[in-house]
Amino acid sequence: MIKRMIYLEDSMAAALQRIARSENKSVSELVRQAIGKLFEGKEYYDLARYDERMAEYLGKPSSAAPFREIMDD
Repeated sequence: MIKRMIYLEDSMAAALQRIARSENKSVSELVRQAIGKLFEGKEYYDLARYDERMAEYLGKPSSAAPFREIMDD
């Protein structure tokens, strides 16, 4: 796990603290869960798919697929 520092507005930090207390979780755990939800979205899936395809291409350029085919996946 990597430690990161983020800046939050006072009201957001206070709300996170209240939620964490009420759910018996740490603020860090809530932030990780929220980021996890973001990664479940379609945009992240598309980026992950792009990264997989690019890695495949860089390893074997002959594996390239037409742009339209990639976008249709």
